[in-house]
Amino acid sequence: MAEELKEELLPTASREARRCWPCEASAWRIAAGSGLHVVPRLRLADFQHSATTKERFFDLMFMLVIGNLTKLPLTAAGLAQMCFYFSLLWNLWVGVAFFNTRFDTDDVIARCFAFLDMLGVIGMAAGVQLPIWSPSGFCRVVGFYALVRLGLVLKYVRVWLALPSTRQLSSGFIRGFSLGVLSWAAAIAIAPTPTALVWTFAAFGLAFDYGTPFALLRGMVAVHKIHMPQRFSGFVALMFIGVLFNFMQTLPTPTSAETMTRYLLHASVMVNFAFFYVLLYSKLTGPLVEHEFAASTMNKLRTYLYLYLHMPLKLTITLASAAVRHTLCELPTAANAECVDGVGRLLCLLCGAILLQLGALHLLEAERNTRRCAIRVACAVKLLVVAVFPLDGITALVIILAALGGQVIFDYFQWSAPPTTAGPIV
Repeated sequence: MAEELKEELLPTASREARRCWPCEASAWRIAAGSGLHVVPRLRLADFQHSATTKERFFDLMFMLVIGNLTKLPLTAAGLAQMCFYFSLLWNLWVGVAFFNTRFDTDDVIARCFAFLDMLGVIGMAAGVQLPIWSPSGFCRVVGFYALVRLGLVLKYVRVWLALPSTRQLSSGFIRGFSLGVLSWAAAIAIAPTPTALVWTFAAFGLAFDYGTPFALLRGMVAVHKIHMPQRFSGFVALMFIGVLFNFMQTLPTPTSAETMTRYLLHASVMVNFAFFYVLLYSKLTGPLVEHEFAASTMNKLRTYLYLYLHMPLKLTITLASAAVRHTLCELPTAANAECVDGVGRLLCLLCGAILLQLGALHLLEAERNTRRCAIRVACAVKLLVVAVFPLDGITALVIILAALGGQVIFDYFQWSAPPTTAGPIV
């Protein structure tokens, strides 16, 4: 499989068009030359393939949904709804990201699919705040999610037609993701009645959507060493920027010099909170690529575990974003913040979980760094221990900042050899 794919790395578009596409009409050839249709190709050898403006704009669309998710109440039901919707949201993003890193083209057809993707994200944003079993809650969010996943299936059908040597891989994606779309369609047909059958179909949908890439690991191609780290690190940076703006929106407009001083003080705290996390993430060297990836199935599993561990990481960041909205509840300047009991403890727990996941990423990255992993885990354990005691939001933030700042200082003073792979670009 891998040897066959190597033959497809540098094909000319005209040869692929003559061999793969059944339509040979002159009008179609004219359209292909004019940019209406560009034959998909495997882009692993394209060293100029980096995150495009279209992809970055697509990432920004997700900030609409995440911003609405963080407005859900910090109750058991609210947190469960947030976790379920985020699992759909992240899988929608990663499905598009994986396709683009392998087969992205820039023609009219691809841009129509990109418009469909963005429309689906906006549709999800309009439903995530509604009660999950309301007439416009579950069905709206899941419906737009299934629509984007159906578009992803059609993209792989296009690749199946264009690249014969990738048909074993693309047909696996088509089968698995199609079963996922059918499962979600069945769940929508039964909803909004909250029955066990709805959740059964939803579980099947998640299993097909998340499990298909792992089921195809043996024949999987490597991730692009420049494009994929840029996509993942850029999205993580946007998540922490969302935490920052979520906090800023909670602060009221300063009306005097005294309130302005408090405003700048609390704003600087949150700027450092987000900035420290971005700096810690930037020390990762990225996943295994090229020959290391293809060396064994275990290396492929290690790479995909590294990439898919970003789902709980980003979910925890989203939950932390929801928690920091309430860290101002004890302050007289927070006129529009609702006080939540135990918000300081919750924030310490979430930040400890983030550091644990960063430690795991250091073990799975291309250049395994056990020392940084140990530092992340040690600081995470300290935050989890601190969370046992009652804390107000501001005290928790100060403790977290001390833990993060110490790690940043350690990272800057730690000697390490220059990475040989393209690490995250933030």
